[in-house]
Amino acid sequence: MRNARNNDTWLRDLRARDVQRAAALADLRAVLLRALPQGLSTMLSPENPAFESLIEDTAQETLLRVMDSLDTFEGRSQFTIWMYKISARVALNELRCRRRRDVALEGLEGDEADDRAPPQFAASDLGPESVIQRADALQRVQQILAEELTER
Repeated sequence: MRNARNNDTWLRDLRARDVQRAAALADLRAVLLRALPQGLSTMLSPENPAFESLIEDTAQETLLRVMDSLDTFEGRSQFTIWMYKISARVALNELRCRRRRDVALEGLEGDEADDRAPPQFAASDLGPESVIQRADALQRVQQILAEELTER
């Protein structure tokens, strides 16, 4: 980092144009990348393959949010402390989103060796067996919705 900045200097440099802004963003990113591994290690093991991408995603999203929110900074704390608070929220949101994406709909996946749709979704006949299979599938989906998913 070029030099230590105070709150006013951070704001002035980040609001500037061209080289001055680019340098401030690079410095801010460096501050984040030094702090994030320690902070995120309490949420996710550094041995986890997703750890590095979480750091990168959090840093990038934090910088975007900081730039979008510069006018809301009130100066009641150090600028970097304010930025860390934003990065903590970003990291928690990213982890929540990743967990939601990783939830498998167990029991609804077909046999991986079989490229056809699972039998409970096949529409080849409308006999009593097919009706029961569809009702069974619907019941499974409703159970998963009720027990596994959040309201979001």
